[in-house]
Amino acid sequence: MSATNAALQYPPASAGRASRAGSARLLRLELHHSAILWMAPILGALFYFTTYRSVIALPALWDLRATTALRDGVVAFAPFVAGAAAWMGSRDGRRGTTEIMAATARSRWSAQLANWAATTAWATATYLICIGVIYGVTAGQATWGGPPLWPVAVGASAVAAFAAVGFAAGTVLPSRFTAPLAAAIALLVVEAPGKIQFASTPFIHHFTSSRYPLLIPTSHQPLPYDAGVFFRFSPGVETLQAILLAGLAVTALAALGLPAGAGGARSRRAAVMLTLLGLAGMSTAVALVGTARLTTHGVEIPALGSKADDQPIAYTPACSHTAARPVCVHPAFKPYLSQITAALTPLLHEIAGLPGAPLRAAQIADLGTHAETSLCYYTTHSTAGIGGGIGGSLSGTPPVFRFSVVQLPGTYGLSAGFFAGEAQLTLVQALTGGCGRDPAQQAIRGALLKAAGLSLAPVVQSNGGLPASAYAAAVRFASLPPATRHAWLQTHLVALAAGRLTTTQIP
Repeated sequence: MSATNAALQYPPASAGRASRAGSARLLRLELHHSAILWMAPILGALFYFTTYRSVIALPALWDLRATTALRDGVVAFAPFVAGAAAWMGSRDGRRGTTEIMAATARSRWSAQLANWAATTAWATATYLICIGVIYGVTAGQATWGGPPLWPVAVGASAVAAFAAVGFAAGTVLPSRFTAPLAAAIALLVVEAPGKIQFASTPFIHHFTSSRYPLLIPTSHQPLPYDAGVFFRFSPGVETLQAILLAGLAVTALAALGLPAGAGGARSRRAAVMLTLLGLAGMSTAVALVGTARLTTHGVEIPALGSKADDQPIAYTPACSHTAARPVCVHPAFKPYLSQITAALTPLLHEIAGLPGAPLRAAQIADLGTHAETSLCYYTTHSTAGIGGGIGGSLSGTPPVFRFSVVQLPGTYGLSAGFFAGEAQLTLVQALTGGCGRDPAQQAIRGALLKAAGLSLAPVVQSNGGLPASAYAAAVRFASLPPATRHAWLQTHLVALAAGRLTTTQIP
């Protein structure tokens, strides 16, 4: 009789199937009763107003949009997910059903995990749908590259981690105030790193501030504008973010299985192992982020980098041959080729044939300092206080105007007019001796811009105002006949670029 009962009560196969079926039923019940289900429309609307519109307004560059969507998306989701998870975690404590749940056949820890899994599933699904919309729109607009998957993984890890920590807080402190408190703390955590500024000087391999806020996905990394375009984007920091977030989620959930009443001895051993695993992952991420270094391609983690990160990506440039000289850009910037060409054409026509004048213009990576020559960077301020959008120099034989795009028109308040002015001034600076404030050079720069039908405003603003003699010389020289200007520059441009002329020598 006892043997028969033992065989009927503990058949390994049927017990396993029953346990899995019970877990599936419990998860289905939790999915139907999860608070996050009713918050999904609110999260979608919040994502649209705080993330989608600002991301789609950026140029259709995959890594630029992906990093922005990750940062802003986590800010939008984290407080709501943490608060909803805390509310679900405190459910039994608020209702006074903790002892009843402990008396059931299923362990309390397994029931808690099902509750958290349902909350996380709805939150993650909503997040992935929102990110998928951005990726879908970008796929129809981008002219080069493909969708990066690492921001999706980091964002999903962040959703799971905030849900786990919020759920654990609600379970340990089952109060009606736990949920709003968890949401407030989550908002503080995701907002604080964005206020920390990191050093962005090119070619330095250290930070002037702490590296550890980089572990939060909402931190503002000092990334070049064209990240992932000319050189492969190295997601070392993002890998550490995913490891830290996964370790945090595992640790928070495993800690719920450690108390004696959470389950049997076997589940407690599993909880201990998972807790140690989560802590190990978090410790690894913290240790490796301390080795982060700032390079011209962004923040890199030496242990997670590769030689391929420093190798330029091969591409076929997109060129416009309708200007006085060909203008070429990276294919990712093809939608802006017409604007860049229109900005440079009047000046290319005006300086054609002069000593050192470029035979073409070609875009290069935004490295801050180029290996071949120094780029002129300056700031012309719009009413929004936005800085310059282009830098460049002349180099090579025959001469080529090599420019890097720091910011594109239409982004962050930079108007097309200001972008055009900066492009034109960058070219004329490169031709007349660089970025110095020599009065004669300033005068010729202004005269060339004015003769090309442009404005003196970029010259005045970039130099903090022009001396009266330089301004008068610029107006005087611009009023000369084109042939006279061209002949004088043919003879005196080399001396002008060397700084050997004065404004009184300008006709």
